[in-house]
Amino acid sequence: MHFVMEISPAYENSIGASSRHLWTRFWAIAKPYWFSRDKWMAVGLLVLLILLLLGQTETNVLFNQQSGEFTSALAAKVIYSSHSRRAPSASAQSVP
Repeated sequence: MHFVMEISPAYENSIGASSRHLWTRFWAIAKPYWFSRDKWMAVGLLVLLILLLLGQTETNVLFNQQSGEFTSALAAKVIYSSHSRRAPSASAQSVP
């Protein structure tokens, strides 16, 4: 059984209209600030924010790589140690 949800054109137009209205309101509030004397401080803070986010992303990537390598090393050690602790086979035991 397949359910298909049809979206009416009126609903799609209302979504587009509301997003345009939201952008218009945002720009009306933000425009005076970005074109004022304080715009260079705002640009600097925006650049700083972007650089910090990129740095945080790089740190997370490096941490995940190290965590993966550590987990792989632990898994390899567990496999190796479980193979090396086997009891000797019956043919390898000496008979008194």
